[in-house]
Amino acid sequence: MTSICRKLLLFFFSVGLSFFLLPACVSAQTNDSLLNKVIRSWDYYALRHRSPVVFLHLDKSIYKHTEYVQFMAYQLGWRSDTTIHTLYVFLTDLANKKVGSFERFALYEGVAAGALYLPDSLKAGEYLVTAYTDGKLRGLDQSLFRHQITVLPDFFPPFIVTQQPDTTALTFRVTTDYQGLASGGSFHYRLQADGRTVDSGNRKIDAFGEVGLGTSSRFANAGNIQLTATVERNKQTSDTWLPVVAGPAEWRVRYYPEGGSLVQGRPCQLAIGIHDRTGAAVRTAGQLLEDGQAVADFRTDDNGWGRLMVVVNTEHTYSVAFPEGPKGLHIKEQFPVIQQEGYTLHVPDGVARNGDSIDLFLYLPAAGQQCRLLIYNDKEIVYASVMKPRSDAGQIHIPVNDWSPGLLTMTLF
Repeated sequence: MTSICRKLLLFFFSVGLSFFLLPACVSAQTNDSLLNKVIRSWDYYALRHRSPVVFLHLDKSIYKHTEYVQFMAYQLGWRSDTTIHTLYVFLTDLANKKVGSFERFALYEGVAAGALYLPDSLKAGEYLVTAYTDGKLRGLDQSLFRHQITVLPDFFPPFIVTQQPDTTALTFRVTTDYQGLASGGSFHYRLQADGRTVDSGNRKIDAFGEVGLGTSSRFANAGNIQLTATVERNKQTSDTWLPVVAGPAEWRVRYYPEGGSLVQGRPCQLAIGIHDRTGAAVRTAGQLLEDGQAVADFRTDDNGWGRLMVVVNTEHTYSVAFPEGPKGLHIKEQFPVIQQEGYTLHVPDGVARNGDSIDLFLYLPAAGQQCRLLIYNDKEIVYASVMKPRSDAGQIHIPVNDWSPGLLTMTLF
């Protein structure tokens, strides 16, 4: 096992029972009755929910008709046994939710090689490759593998549809493959939001190559909207599928305090996720505001995620602002509730290797309080201890001793 494989990636922290995270100076007491009861409950849960989970490594994400979607499938957490598991893989058209292809494969010793054929009867557009194993059919708790791919048209489409940046009206421009205007053509469309049709019809493309579908306010609360359109002009036809933004630009901001909650006067690492109305990640620079005044800067990456350290107070109001954002931007957010007191936990480095230790910074309501800490993955508990803090704040070290690599959860109660 290489040192890279032994990295314990990004510790996620959860709240246990009705209390919050944290410990201090480690004092392992495995004879604690309450701790033993929790360990037994977790072992029982893990046994019932231990099911095959599959990951597909696709050869690429963009395909043409009559090609194969080739992949290697890996059954994560596979343990040596005599059972041959079945892998189910199917392809779904995101425009109409119809299954375009389906196959079954045998997983031998946790590995399978396979391919899905893309017949020329499939329309060009966006598709979703979904996979699961026979454990899903037996009722086991198993997450589905999903990966989006694009099927290209057999030739460059004669018409290209783009949404106009008008925030008051839902308008599309249709151009030809030689950069002309497709004026006079017909525009047969359907707008879908969360699997239901919110509007459909047939419009004529005007002299400016544009098609108007009404005011944006009609669809502002419809959710994630997708446009499926067929353009016909001079005996030429092309199909289009694209996400639609209705109304002014809207960024949805979500906050994820380290440890699950914010406590007054306690330092906390705060993760921020920013996505637009269609769910696409937003890469931008932002500011955390306290009563309208900037107190911290942050920047999101290509996945829409950023983070910053904060110390908050219940007497103030917090929000975010984006100086680089588009004009008329609407920000949809709800800042977490700030607790008067509680436990907070900060892990400066969430990656650990075998032989290292994890540093935890703990902040408690008062000194002398006792709590219990579990660190576990989806299969086993790797650490369990009664924690006896000597003060209301401090730093502790937890050694990493041959822990299974992967994501871990810390729960303190």
